[in-house]
Amino acid sequence: MAFFGQNACGAWINFNGTGTIATRDSYNVSSITDHATGTYTVSFTSNFTNDDFCAVITAGGTSGIPTTKSAISGEDFGVGSVKFQTLSVINSGGSMDNSTVCLAAFGDLA
Repeated sequence: MAFFGQNACGAWINFNGTGTIATRDSYNVSSITDHATGTYTVSFTSNFTNDDFCAVITAGGTSGIPTTKSAISGEDFGVGSVKFQTLSVINSGGSMDNSTVCLAAFGDLA
């Protein structure tokens, strides 16, 4: 079965979000930016047709800390990038870096 258009993942990345961030593997990602503790922007090689794509994010792997939740606001979506923050489920929900951060984005590519 072939997947294309809205049925396919338009971009994805797996990266180390601690210390000097580094991509492990990716598809259609041109760069990642580390803004502050737990706050990143993933930029796409090929843009999406609009900023209504779906971004799914997961993060974890930091020793002694439970799985994190991710936060995205509507203003952080752009056709060429998405900015997001990983938050601890403990520590009052504060931002935190994680050794494994993954993002998958679904939508139509331009």
